[in-house]
Amino acid sequence: MPEIKKTSKVFRTHNLMTLLFSIPLLGCFAYLYLMEGMHAVIHPVYVMIAAFPVLIAGLWLQNRRWTRFKCPDCGKLLERSLKLDGEPLTFHCEKCDIKWDTGFTDQMDST
Repeated sequence: MPEIKKTSKVFRTHNLMTLLFSIPLLGCFAYLYLMEGMHAVIHPVYVMIAAFPVLIAGLWLQNRRWTRFKCPDCGKLLERSLKLDGEPLTFHCEKCDIKWDTGFTDQMDST
């Protein structure tokens, strides 16, 4: 029976990455909102083209965050599939025989 340990690393990384990807997107949308009806220095289409790669990179990293985790004890990369079944989001390290509980649940909505 594996030992269950809680980790806050995923939560901290999640908050940091959300903040890092939200700031450029919010900046793009704020620019579009403030320049509506005015002569914009940068055409709105270019702003949206610049925001699109940031959005795609954020979604890609979000998916990796929920499917990959590095064991804090041994450093082994742990992978799992995204089941979306409402169970706790855990990663099992067979080398250490530890089940890491991230504090998140594996589900689509927050209800």
